[in-house]
Amino acid sequence: MKNKALSEDISRRLLEVSRQLNESIFAAQGQCSDEEFNDYRRHIGMLMGNLYADILRPLWQEHPDLKPSEME
Repeated sequence: MKNKALSEDISRRLLEVSRQLNESIFAAQGQCSDEEFNDYRRHIGMLMGNLYADILRPLWQEHPDLKPSEME
């Protein structure tokens, strides 16, 4: 995305979504069967991987200053 302001907004929002998805894994742990939990964790992991690989990484390549230092 060429629009810097939009890219910044999207980056911020998707990082928040990623944080919430990660927290949902901890919320599910111990609340369902091991099989259900492992399946859920696998799907959330794939979703988070896709968010990074398909959206965030290209966005940060376009605007490197938006990449959080903890993502180095």
